[in-house]
Amino acid sequence: MDKNIVPHYLNNGNDLMYLINNNKQDLKNFILTSEQCFKNLIFTNEQYFLELEQEKENTEIEQEEETTEIEQEEEKEANVQTEINEEEYLKELLINNKQDFQEDQYLTKITLNKHQELNLTKILLSNLDKQVLNVFMNNQYEFENVILITSKIYVSSKSFSYSNIRSIYTKQERFQQTLDTISSIKKYIPNIYIVLFDNSNFNECEIEKLTSYVNKFINITDNNLLNHFTNNHRIKAYGEIAQTKFALDEICKLNFKNFFKISGRYLINENFKYKNYINDHNIFKIIKQKSCYTCFYKISKNNFEEYFNVINKLIITPNLKLSYETILPYYLNHNLKKIDILGVTQNISVWEDKSKI
Repeated sequence: MDKNIVPHYLNNGNDLMYLINNNKQDLKNFILTSEQCFKNLIFTNEQYFLELEQEKENTEIEQEEETTEIEQEEEKEANVQTEINEEEYLKELLINNKQDFQEDQYLTKITLNKHQELNLTKILLSNLDKQVLNVFMNNQYEFENVILITSKIYVSSKSFSYSNIRSIYTKQERFQQTLDTISSIKKYIPNIYIVLFDNSNFNECEIEKLTSYVNKFINITDNNLLNHFTNNHRIKAYGEIAQTKFALDEICKLNFKNFFKISGRYLINENFKYKNYINDHNIFKIIKQKSCYTCFYKISKNNFEEYFNVINKLIITPNLKLSYETILPYYLNHNLKKIDILGVTQNISVWEDKSKI
């Protein structure tokens, strides 16, 4: 009988045993074949996962390389951004301050119009007795002389265009030198109203001391434009122009006859002749050709509005091509009276020079 044919009478529990006994070899072959297939499947899957893992590692390496390239590119861009021309930064600062400048100029225009009213009054009084007129003229000013001290006692570590340091003196020395400046002013200039402008970050004792020495102490420390010019800018003139601009915003509210400006730590000395300054002229000392000293000068009340406008113009000039000593008299149209001796002792910040000029 063919062993592959199951007899019809084997229809009970023995049927399964019969099938197993007659198909043992087939079952073994099936099991072996299945086992081999399973092993092949496992091996294939392992190979597949290994390939996937390797591909993942390669992808991560490529991504890291790409990230490194991107970071290097971003670093280059950041460096380029850091080195952007300073003019762009200044323009941004100036845009933010433009509205303030316009408002300041408007208020100043109103204040300075008082001078025109005084001129009209003088004309109306022209027929009065000369003695009476002189009395009136002497009393029309709240202050005969106003002097501005531009000062920066606490200096930054940033370099100037002409020096790697901003001062050879300590902050304590600079503080005392500033007090000496104030004392010398009081000694040689009569009827004086002293305005000290310094945007350093002082402690309370220092503020109290400086305030007690002058009529008005202006200490603005939170203005980005001002701080940039005085702390970071390589051109020293910008710091002085900025300080002068912010100080004039307050000084223009005063009624005075003569305006003086002196650099902090410089001294009025025994060679100062007050009589040489009591006139209606701008007084400067010539350095050479068309350059003038800007450490000390006098602006007459008649020319104060022009001077105020010049300072406001210079502060929004992003790149001064010439020195401040040349630009200031130029913008004043050389409307000045030259003097041979200022009567001032210099105190250069970056090297020792205490010469008299």
